[in-house]
Amino acid sequence: MGLLSAVSFLNLDRDNRRVVPSRVAPVEIHVMGVGSLDVLNARNVSQTGIGVYVHHGFAGCDLDEEVELVITLPGERSFLARGVIKHQTDGGNEGRHFGVHFTEVTRQHRALIRDYVNARLAD
Repeated sequence: MGLLSAVSFLNLDRDNRRVVPSRVAPVEIHVMGVGSLDVLNARNVSQTGIGVYVHHGFAGCDLDEEVELVITLPGERSFLARGVIKHQTDGGNEGRHFGVHFTEVTRQHRALIRDYVNARLAD
């Protein structure tokens, strides 16, 4: 159960659609960057990353900066992952939308994310 690199985690042939978490069963994300800690609900989830809205922006976090994530999928124990902030857009009243691309995640947790995405797609 070693860590997967970004290159091995990405498989462009794999279905990589984004899913929106349920409001009654959100995906909680703790984002830990340099000098910041935010607890957020995911806007969307895919096998390669997450999208989050941040009302105040990530003060001190820049594009391409690596952040540590604590991810809690509904009904599962929290787990650690790492990612890079890849893009940000204006989300209007919801704040700024940030896309975080996973760079490190264990095989076990990758399987949990895949199962979660597939279950949401089936809903």
